[in-house]
Amino acid sequence: MDFLLAYINQKMAEKGVKDYDVTVELITIAASSTETIPNDNDYRFLANAFMSGSDPMSGSIISDNAALNLTPLVLNTGYYKHINLYHGRVDVTNNSTTDTLYVEFLIVTPLISDNHVK
Repeated sequence: MDFLLAYINQKMAEKGVKDYDVTVELITIAASSTETIPNDNDYRFLANAFMSGSDPMSGSIISDNAALNLTPLVLNTGYYKHINLYHGRVDVTNNSTTDTLYVEFLIVTPLISDNHVK
């Protein structure tokens, strides 16, 4: 998790965002379905994903600016799991026909203040 928090600091600095809040969001995606997170000003970073049963991980996260196939190999590699910053509309798809997919995001919300932008 330290890697992810350091990465968030780096990405927000690159965007000129000085003040922001970080919260956690857990999305539950039923078997063979897609959940859509509407377009907002938040940035999402994948923290974790796991299945409710024994099905291997199979799904995807697709946003306006990034995409990631959710596979066991990707999720066991921290670098690939955490590298994408999702912004705008985000669709999370569960390809399993039997198990529920749980996806945990760290949500970064830029704060409006005098120090907001360089």
